[in-house]
Amino acid sequence: MKVQTMNHKEKMQYVKKILAEYHKATQMVKFEEAKYHFGNEEKKDKETYELNRKIVEIDSVLNLLMNDDRLVIENEFITVHNDFWWVEYYSKSTYYRHLNRAVEEFICYYQI
Repeated sequence: MKVQTMNHKEKMQYVKKILAEYHKATQMVKFEEAKYHFGNEEKKDKETYELNRKIVEIDSVLNLLMNDDRLVIENEFITVHNDFWWVEYYSKSTYYRHLNRAVEEFICYYQI
């Protein structure tokens, strides 16, 4: 399905999937580095390279986002927080406005 024809819920799921892969890649790289550091296994250069490439790609997209939008993306999709983490920062309407804009911007930059 093309991103242009996705509804809001599908776009949210799309971003969630991409950022779940990002989180998985960061955890796998940390695990591989720990195994290599403790001498349990040889470093898997090709696999680690691909994981690092994915991490750098997503980090680049995140760095392009405005500060509020990046905060929303990181707290909503990457780090573990309670469902109401945003109450300290925004009103409900402002939070949803930032969330919608952040998802749209993330998808736009990711597609480039």
